[in-house]
Amino acid sequence: MLLVIDAGNTNTVFALYNGQKLLHSWRCQSAAGRTADEYASWLQPLFALEKLEFTAVSAVMAASVVPDANFNLVNLCRRYFNCEAMFLGDPGVVYGIKVKGFGHFLHELVAAPFGSSRNPIFA
Repeated sequence: MLLVIDAGNTNTVFALYNGQKLLHSWRCQSAAGRTADEYASWLQPLFALEKLEFTAVSAVMAASVVPDANFNLVNLCRRYFNCEAMFLGDPGVVYGIKVKGFGHFLHELVAAPFGSSRNPIFA
């Protein structure tokens, strides 16, 4: 199954897909300092309510406008889902569709204001 993470300024949404079918979604308040362990301890009971285990997740795709949260989201995926999260905008991520005005310019657009050393997506 695919876990999709959307880390926004107000909420972070976790959605679980089986193929193209949305199975479940959960929302929590976005907090840049929330650790991987805190995300896992919040998500685990929600998975259990749906009779799911973390091992059901085989891939993670994430989008984030909260760069300070990305480190802990990456660690959540590595530690608890045993996979590397692919972040929207990462160099080399293949989308399978053509997105007008996006392409190779996204890296420069997102990384430039912060400097690539300050933006964990592009570090």
